[in-house]
Amino acid sequence: MKSLLCDAVITIDAHKLGLWNILKAHYRIHFASTVLKETQYFKDDLQVKHYLDFKKDIAGGKIIKISMPIEEIQTAIKKACENRLDIQAGEAESIAAL
Repeated sequence: MKSLLCDAVITIDAHKLGLWNILKAHYRIHFASTVLKETQYFKDDLQVKHYLDFKKDIAGGKIIKISMPIEEIQTAIKKACENRLDIQAGEAESIAAL
């Protein structure tokens, strides 16, 4: 099974489009711990909040949580800034994991 490293935007959009279960069926999903904090809910077109709970999938091994040391996250942010890129915490931790 192939792996997929998801950020918050991919995760939320996949839920909005009804594609999340398809992704889970075909990929081993990896999340940076900061991405899990960023994806607690999403709002649909009517602005209704839909809460996301990944605990069962993490416990069952469907989602793998990645936690990187703060020093490596800071290095990723520094390199992004040097290249004039604006990245969020979840993206920085995901980049550090690679």
